[in-house]
Formats: sequence, structure tokens, C-alpha cells
Amino acid sequence: MAITQKPAVPLSPAAPGAAPSRDLVTTPGCTGAIVAAYHTLLTNVDLALGPHAGGMVAVAPIDANADAARVGANLSLVAAQSGDRTLLVDCDLQAGALTHLFGLDPAPGLAQLLGGEHSDLRALTQPTALPTLGVIVAGASGTRHGRLARLGDLSAALLRLKNAADRVMLVAPPVLASTDLLQLAAYVDGVLLVVAPGRTQREMAARARTILNKAEVPLLGVALVPS
Repeated sequence: MAITQKPAVPLSPAAPGAAPSRDLVTTPGCTGAIVAAYHTLLTNVDLALGPHAGGMVAVAPIDANADAARVGANLSLVAAQSGDRTLLVDCDLQAGALTHLFGLDPAPGLAQLLGGEHSDLRALTQPTALPTLGVIVAGASGTRHGRLARLGDLSAALLRLKNAADRVMLVAPPVLASTDLLQLAAYVDGVLLVVAPGRTQREMAARARTILNKAEVPLLGVALVPS
């Protein structure tokens, strides 16, 4: 794995009912080398953020081959282990991978916050085994198109989320499959791209970089994560 260059909502210490995925750094089978790699990645992200270290970061895959949910989850876990009050938010309404990774309830989540069905961040934030980490899942978007901006006031929701913890991680949908990252980029302090070496095609990566450069997305770097 490599990288190239407030008022808070209380988080409950209770653990979720279902078993978390083995892909997380907190599971017993995770090696020390992987844990250390995520700590290094988080340090490099903060260095790239500079004065905005911590803040709100979007973790986005270039395409469906790269597992941004796993990267965002593990960065959030090591941040929480370090004492940062961390909020992890699933902004990929189509995949909703954080539900499986942490063994959480699939709803309510971000879709309900944007749609105005739930306004209490405390109620939407599901606890994890770490008292300093809470997760807001994607939630059910029903028959709607599942695009963030079509569900409600994205700017107001992101402002509330940004003020909800010391550090906020957003898991975004693939750059080449949705315009949602471009919507999120206007509000975050930086974007970390995720690439799966050997699976993400070079031309796809170049296309994604062109799109993000034209949109002046604040890129922090690229995380290379094996599938």
C-alpha cells in the first residue's frame, strides 16, 4: 500500500450486533504489517492536508475494481485508535459496503438524512467496537436514482457531518461510474484516490485524473491497494 503525493456528536461505545468483516485492521487475523501500512497512509494523508489535517476527506475508487470502502474503514479505525473522534460516512449509495464491513443495520443512513426523513445525527450514527468511531451507512434510497444531489440538500448535510467529529471520512462511489465525487469535492478538504494495481486499467486511471483535474478536485494522492 502506498500513497503519492469542533462540536461533536457523542459516539456510543456499544458494539454492533453482527460480526465485522475480516478485512478490518481490528480483526484478529490482520497482520501487523497491514496495520502499520494504514497508520503510515493516514500520516501521509495528514501531511498532504497540511493545515487541514484531520478535517473531512473523501476516499474514492477510480473504478469498481478498487475497494475504497475497505481503505476508508481502516483509515477511520486507525484514526479512532489514535484518539481522534472519527465519523465514517458511506456516500456510495449503490454499494453500501460499510454495512457489511462493520456488520451494521442497512438503514437508516445518509439517504434518509439527505431526504429529510431523519435529522438526528446521533440516531443515524451507528456505534462500533471503538468508542471513538461511529458509522453512518448509506441507507436505503428507495426507488430514487441514488445520486446524492437528487436526494436533498447535500451542502447542509455535509456541513453538519463536518462539524460532528474531529475527523470525517467519506467513502465515495467510483469516479468513472458517478458524478457524486464531484459533488462531494466542493465540501471536503481533500480526496484520496484508490487504485487496484493490475486491475485498474492505465487508461481508466488517466481518464479519471483528467476529469478530476478539470473539476479542480483537491487531490491528496493515490493509494495503491491490492484487491
